[in-house]
Amino acid sequence: MVAELNFNNPTVVALARYGALVVGKMLFLLPLTAFFRVTRKVYANPEDARFASVGSAKPEAQIKKMLVQDEMVERVRRCVLNDMENIIPFLLLAPLYILTGPADSTALLLFQIFVGSRFVHTITYLFGMQPFRALAFTAGLCVNFYFVFHIFQNSHF
Repeated sequence: MVAELNFNNPTVVALARYGALVVGKMLFLLPLTAFFRVTRKVYANPEDARFASVGSAKPEAQIKKMLVQDEMVERVRRCVLNDMENIIPFLLLAPLYILTGPADSTALLLFQIFVGSRFVHTITYLFGMQPFRALAFTAGLCVNFYFVFHIFQNSHF
């Protein structure tokens, strides 16, 4: 059976909700990066450092000192990159998975595992908590691999 991708399908509704949750979580990290850059006075570009120093007439040497890497800024940035490497495949694979006509309960469970794993991954990444971060990453990756396997197994190419 091939499922339809419309909002009459409860699995599509679940994907829309869980997809919005996980993308919203990823978007939350963007202003968090900016927050750490501003509060720690570390910037990626000279023009950003100059803009942050408007009115203080800092010499170019001081501007260059503001162009350093900060561990927390970089940690949040790496977390965002990891999200993009995992959430984008999820959002591409999940609709294809739905088209194979899985049981609604199975699809819902997989969506919940993936989204839960990404929330746990973010928290454990920001606070440097291994091995929990690796376990959360693996759980989400397994869901994506399951989607790929299921799509190939149940699609008629």
